[in-house]
Amino acid sequence: MQEQRESEIHAQAGGCRSGRPLSAAGRQMRLLERRLAAVRLAARVRKPLLTVATVAAEVGADCAWHHVMRAVEEGRIVWAWRINAAHSTRNEVRILRHSARHYARTLGARPEPELSWDEVLAVALPEGEAIPCTRLMCWWSAAAELGQVLMAEGSLSSVAGAATRRGPGGSRLVTRASAIEFLKSRRIA
Repeated sequence: MQEQRESEIHAQAGGCRSGRPLSAAGRQMRLLERRLAAVRLAARVRKPLLTVATVAAEVGADCAWHHVMRAVEEGRIVWAWRINAAHSTRNEVRILRHSARHYARTLGARPEPELSWDEVLAVALPEGEAIPCTRLMCWWSAAAELGQVLMAEGSLSSVAGAATRRGPGGSRLVTRASAIEFLKSRRIA
C-alpha cells in the first residue's frame, strides 16, 4: 500500500508510475489532462453560463474556441451573450449550459430545443430580487471586477441604499430587473 502511494506521489511530481521520469511530451500531456479536468470540474459546479473555452473543451480535442464562436454567430448555439463592458476590447461571450450541452452532442447539426425567456432566466440568475454582484459574476463565469465595471458604467443597477463593505458578504447588490434587462440586451441573436 505504501509503495502504491509513493508511486502516486512520484507520478504527481512529474514522473510515471513505473518510477521513470516523464518525457517533455509526457509532461505536456499530463498538464493538458489536468487543465481539462479543471475545466470539467468547473462545468459541474453551478455555473449556468460558460466561457467559449469551456464549451470548446467540453466538445473535444478537435474543437477550438473559434469553432464555437462561429456556431454562436451562425445561430447554431442559441443562448449566448456578450457580457463585456461597453468600452472593453475584450470579447466576453458566455453560453448557456443547456446550449453548450446540445452543441457538444450534435455540433449544431440539429436545432436546439426551444426554451422560453422565463426558463432561461430561472437557470441563468440566482434566486432573489437582490443578487450579490460577486455571486452573479460567479454564475456567469466572470471575474468580480467585471461586475464592478458593469455597475460603474450603468449596465447593471445596484439596490438603492444597500451598504457595501470589504470582505465576505460585502458585495454590492444587483437588482434582478437590471440583470434581466442586461441579459436581454446583450443576447447574441
